[in-house]
Amino acid sequence: MLAENYRENYNYKTPWELQREEAIREEQARLLQRKREKELAKQERNAVIRKYVSVTMFLVMSTYGGIVLRSEAYASAGHQLVTMKQEEKALRSANDELKIEVEELKGPTRIIRLAEQKLGMSVARSNIYVKGL
Repeated sequence: MLAENYRENYNYKTPWELQREEAIREEQARLLQRKREKELAKQERNAVIRKYVSVTMFLVMSTYGGIVLRSEAYASAGHQLVTMKQEEKALRSANDELKIEVEELKGPTRIIRLAEQKLGMSVARSNIYVKGL
């Protein structure tokens, strides 16, 4: 045990060796400091990259959302247009039918029939001319 204490307390290194060890420790400390600085710089770069990626993803998703909304609006407008064209076609068909019905109601045969049935009138068999004075 005494030998161990003696060995621990006894510095058997020369001043050059001590100086060299001190230089190695300083170099290791500088290397460790550089490594820490590099790690911090890497973390800062990663943070900046994450920020840009986040902003880019937000812009991409916002643009995608806008495109989806615009597409939905176009689809809705297209559907409304088709529906309105179908309504227009049906209304034109109904209008044509009503025009035919109006022409039938205006027809002379209907008027003559109504005059004979409801008013007791009859169609003159020959034209009567009155001589003027």
